[in-house]
Amino acid sequence: MKHRFPRSYFSTPLSGSDSLVKQRIQNLMESPKKRPPTAVIALAVLAIALCGNLVSCQSAQTPQVPDTSQVHSGLSVPADQSQGAPDGSAGEVLLRADVSGGGEFLVTLEDAPEGEQYMSDQVGALCYRAPGGEDIRIIAYLDYGPEHHYWNSVSLEPFTGVLGYDGAVLRYEIGAAWAGIDYYGLVDGQPQLIATCYNTSFQVDLDGDGAPELLSNYHASGFLDVFQRQDDGQVLCWQLNDAARELLGQEEDTWVSLNALDLKDDPDAAVTAEWRDESGNWVSWELEPGALFLAAKAEDPPENGELLERTLPTASGRTLTLRCAVQSLDEYAVGVDRVEVWEGDTLLQAIVVADDLPPEDVSMLRDGRYTETWQADTALLLADLDLDGTEDLGLMGWVTNGANLPYWFWLWDEEAGQFRYCCQLCNPEPDPASGLVACALRDGQEHYTEYYRVTKEGAELVRRVSEDQPDAAG
Repeated sequence: MKHRFPRSYFSTPLSGSDSLVKQRIQNLMESPKKRPPTAVIALAVLAIALCGNLVSCQSAQTPQVPDTSQVHSGLSVPADQSQGAPDGSAGEVLLRADVSGGGEFLVTLEDAPEGEQYMSDQVGALCYRAPGGEDIRIIAYLDYGPEHHYWNSVSLEPFTGVLGYDGAVLRYEIGAAWAGIDYYGLVDGQPQLIATCYNTSFQVDLDGDGAPELLSNYHASGFLDVFQRQDDGQVLCWQLNDAARELLGQEEDTWVSLNALDLKDDPDAAVTAEWRDESGNWVSWELEPGALFLAAKAEDPPENGELLERTLPTASGRTLTLRCAVQSLDEYAVGVDRVEVWEGDTLLQAIVVADDLPPEDVSMLRDGRYTETWQADTALLLADLDLDGTEDLGLMGWVTNGANLPYWFWLWDEEAGQFRYCCQLCNPEPDPASGLVACALRDGQEHYTEYYRVTKEGAELVRRVSEDQPDAAG
């Protein structure tokens, strides 16, 4: 299973809630079922036979990457503390990581953003300051979670040469069993999330090209992910568990757990696969890492989606260009996971859908990442919902029976020069005469229209009109 990571800077809030974490892990568990590709298995088995015990070694100059399997002291919040963040002044710098070549990442204490649901009035924020600059730009807020669970600790460490980038790695923990590890690299001088790992991460050159891949091994459940940088700078991620199951000839409903931790210290080590046989007994087998990665890539090779582009003039006279790569999800559906906002040759914003939606809406995304629609031209919708003279950005959420088409909307904020997430509406039709947005809907045999007033605070239902009840107040 392959995921794409954004190539461009994004500045929208990054949720770290427990529910989103659980959803991400659940999405890994619910990967699409596929028939074992005989050709891939034969190719990988042949590679194993030819390689023997040979494992590609790391290049002579190993990039510097923190050992994220260790717990670092940092921002700590007691689990029984009723007000999530520690006492302090807004803007206080809690953690700092200097980047090679200048610039720095910081974790600061900030007032919680208005309109967002946080457990405390103050939250942590990941920020970036450019070399020689004075302004600190917030990249992501560190949400303490909606279920009274708090990050036990947060750490920030610099890295050099991970997937060809320099930057900082943010590690955040819940209890002793789970830790998220986010790698933020500088891409064309701008901070960007290039990889998200769980519990343990390290580098190994799996394919022998001299450029080490980044491995994420969530050993408690046996997930093994490999991140690799492509020629165009994009970082792709493959989950190796399905490929291991197919190599071993196991049924599709068999979970094959993978342990690659020995590779941290010994590049010639094998990946240990474990699964339960029909009798419920554990079976263990060693796999050659390079052949396993080759099998995963052969099953799900890198591909470029169809580029969808829209020109958007603003009320102030600016001309924006919206771009997104529409990916094929299966033979019936396509989707997008990010939208880039350009003004000429300048990238203003990259909206990462999974990180921008409310946590309760993330469960509606395919693989926890992609929107879903039938064809590329219906993936993106422009409509001036707040009637300010500039059309707003809508992305179709998921496939329905065709009556009520759900769209997530981002409103254009002229002052900030970015789109801000607002709401989810079905079949929206702005009505300048009334200043409202009409949504013609159907529920079984009932047909009705809901009228909303849309502002930056969200969508307020004003009234509901049905065929049987011509004017029902909302």
